[in-house]
Amino acid sequence: MKRALILGCSHAAGSEIECDDHFQLDQFQRYNSFASIIARSVGYHPCNMAIPAGSNEAMFRLFYEHGKDFDLIVAAWTGSERTEIYADGSGWLPMSHGVVIGYPEYDNYGKHWVSYETGATPGHLRKIRCVLGLNSMAQHWRIPVINTNAFQAITDFDWPKNILWLPQQDFCIWCLSQGFESTAMGHFLLDAHQSYAASQLPDVKKYFADISKTAE
Repeated sequence: MKRALILGCSHAAGSEIECDDHFQLDQFQRYNSFASIIARSVGYHPCNMAIPAGSNEAMFRLFYEHGKDFDLIVAAWTGSERTEIYADGSGWLPMSHGVVIGYPEYDNYGKHWVSYETGATPGHLRKIRCVLGLNSMAQHWRIPVINTNAFQAITDFDWPKNILWLPQQDFCIWCLSQGFESTAMGHFLLDAHQSYAASQLPDVKKYFADISKTAE
């Protein structure tokens, strides 16, 4: 079966989706997130590399590192107040709102980063660069991309027509608008993921057909 690379943050990773088998919890969550369901709906096996608290930069990096090994990319873009830093001995660490959990030595850096690198203009520009970069490289490699948003969709930018977005509201706004309650950490349970993916299915199939044509 063809494989899809799933990229995003905790929402794309299915964080806090409940499962009775705690030994298989992470695998179950990742397989049943809305992004993985979207991939499965068009016949692709999802390989879910989404990172809880992950950033758009992390999504681009993972695509750069692994994208050529896949037949489809599902990119569930996330918020713009996040980034990642590289630490010797620890690798890449996600930083959200200036905090790297478990690494207080980066607190001062995080405070400066939040002061100068977040907000409407710098945050939006970083997200736009990541989206444009990933889609441009994917088209060069002839890999189709399904773009959607976990949250903080950018609606005031004239995206190039060869970048195909699913037109529904972003995942979090849609779930709240449909009456799904979030957890204390802001995540949603399995029924919300399934319902959101189902609401996208007609557009997924239509846009997947269009994406496939551009990749030919």
